[in-house]
Amino acid sequence: MKRALLLLAACTAHSTPKNVKPPDAGVTISVYASEGKGYSVVDDRRWLEINGSSILLANIDPGADLASLQIEPTTNTLKVGSCTRDRLPDLIAHDTNPDVLELRARAVRKAPPPPARQTRYAPVVRCEVAAAPGRYLVRLLYVSSTLRYRAQHDVELREPTRATIASRFAIDTPPWRTRADVVLFDGVPGGEKTPTEITRGSIELDGTTAILAIPERTATAELRRIYDGAVISSEDKRDPMWGRDTLPAVWVWLELANVQLAPGPVHVHVDISDEGIRDAEVAADRRKQGDQAKAPLRLPLWIDGNLRGLRSRVVEYNDGAVLAERIVLGVANTGDVAREVFADEHLRPAKHRRIERAWPKKPPLTTAPDDVVRAKLSVAPGRIARAGYTMSYEL
Repeated sequence: MKRALLLLAACTAHSTPKNVKPPDAGVTISVYASEGKGYSVVDDRRWLEINGSSILLANIDPGADLASLQIEPTTNTLKVGSCTRDRLPDLIAHDTNPDVLELRARAVRKAPPPPARQTRYAPVVRCEVAAAPGRYLVRLLYVSSTLRYRAQHDVELREPTRATIASRFAIDTPPWRTRADVVLFDGVPGGEKTPTEITRGSIELDGTTAILAIPERTATAELRRIYDGAVISSEDKRDPMWGRDTLPAVWVWLELANVQLAPGPVHVHVDISDEGIRDAEVAADRRKQGDQAKAPLRLPLWIDGNLRGLRSRVVEYNDGAVLAERIVLGVANTGDVAREVFADEHLRPAKHRRIERAWPKKPPLTTAPDDVVRAKLSVAPGRIARAGYTMSYEL
């Protein structure tokens, strides 16, 4: 009897649950950015009143690619055909005053050619529809090039080995008079790195600037002074003259461990002993970070005015197959505080590379992405510290 009941239960069809809540209307925007490029994907679920053979869809971002627009009805009783959108006319100032027209003509003749105009569209799309009159829920999906975010990061260093980081993201919203769930990503699909979610939240689409923020977090930090004096004026690293010219600047860098920041400028505030109170603005394109997992984020802050780098690079031997060059690096300290300086020397590509005749000791050979020889110098106040070695390359 029990077996029969089990068989009966297995063969019984599942009934449709009653009182199922219909899908909600709403807007979700996924925003992607990477190295000054980016776009957003808008997922707009809305109710439409159908009463004819066409319908106007308002609140479509003017920067949207119409070819990307997909309209997905939630019922097969609604059919959506082709969609069109009107271009907005260019605004031209008209003036009949002959003196004004002559001055404007002169300015146009002297001015460089204007940049190409970007096509502007109305925020309304007209679509053909076929359905009985009524109310229908549809899903609109499209790509926009104008809905973007701007990031600003603030890093504060009040302890030598610990930094606090705060990040804010600004979004210029369209005047749609509704709310949207927004998800921000670092990276773009199909780009060099897989997009990672930064933050998400609900914002008002009212034509103003909305702000999303990440809670303040901490990171292991280290201030490093780096002398990288080579002037790289050629991409031909086999040229014996490559990297011969030199600059004396010693930069102070901030290194943050296990930190990934979305594209955007970074404001750094330093208030620790031996450094004083300093503020630095680091542009997005000046940040350095390798592609390997957990690569540190490096930020150039300022030039140490009390340190001056010294460098010479002389080719000792070159027969086209083997090249050897002697490197001498030094740092002078005119300040009152002893400093540790890393003197970096960029390497040439080669089958084999070898450090010879090094003093006072042999520096390490680093690997990509740095690909440098890094000599550590301890420079006492009023003194000069030096290091030297010969680099041998089998080309």
